[in-house]
Parts: sequence; C-alpha cells; structure tokens
Amino acid sequence: MAPRKQYASVERIDLVALGRLGYKPPRVVTSFALLASHSGMKPMIAGRWMILTLLVSLMASGVAPAASPPSLNGGGVTIDLKSQLEKGLKARRPVEFAYIAQIVELVDSGKLPRSLVTSSYGWARQKPSRKLQYFQFALQARAKGLDVQLPDLRDQAVGISSNGGQR
Repeated sequence: MAPRKQYASVERIDLVALGRLGYKPPRVVTSFALLASHSGMKPMIAGRWMILTLLVSLMASGVAPAASPPSLNGGGVTIDLKSQLEKGLKARRPVEFAYIAQIVELVDSGKLPRSLVTSSYGWARQKPSRKLQYFQFALQARAKGLDVQLPDLRDQAVGISSNGGQR
C-alpha cells in the first residue's frame, strides 16, 4: 500500500486552485498607499511625509513629549539621601523610617561616610527581597572598623539573635 500524499493545508490548495482560475485577493489599501496614489509619491516617502506632518501638528498644538524620569546619576537631578533610602529600600514600618532617619543624621553630621551608605544601598538594592534588612546588616558589618555608633538592630525585629548578631 502506497503512502498517502499529505498536503500542507486545505487553504493553500484552495488559494492555488483559485489562483489558477484567475482569482486575485483584494488589495488592502493603507493610508500611505492612498496618499501615494493621489500625490504620485512612492509609498515610503508618503509614509515619512505623514509622520512629519503628524509631528509638526503635535508641536503646533502644544502637546509636549513625555518628560523623562529624574535620574539618580547623570541627569542633573539629585534626590536627597533620606528619600533615596526610604523609596529604594522599600521602608514600610515606622521603625524602619526611624532607622533611616538615624542613618541620614549620622551621614549629615559627618560621623558616617556617605560613600559607605550609598555602596551598601547599591548592594542591598540588588537583592530580590528584604532590601532594608540586607542594607542594615551590610552597614553594620562594614561600619565595625569605624568609630561610629549605628542604631541598634534589636529594635528593628529583622530576625537577629538575642546576642545582637554577634557570634
């Protein structure tokens, strides 16, 4: 028994058969093609002309393009440290806002280097969850060599042991 021929699709056979009979599907007319057919332009040039006309009309009507969001690094807009830590570390509880306020106070008084805080912040921001807790532990560990008293983490309820995280 010879294997049966399998056709790609029934629709393909029908279109091929209709094409042999002289059938041509209707052509979809776009606005670019319509403009090109009436003005004698090529469709590519007509499309560019329509985009240019649209942009000029938008500029004339006073619609401004969307403003880009403020940048932390090179955009000329600076965000204060308190807002950066609160938003970036996703502080939610009052005790977390108080911790951040104490850290900002230490930075403003010059007791804690801002570079230490921002580098710990950058490292903690890369973590998938519990960004504030990672920041707290990183800052605690990195500031051990400095002569600075950081806020006590026992008040934060971040899951440290009763000995204050010391081994």
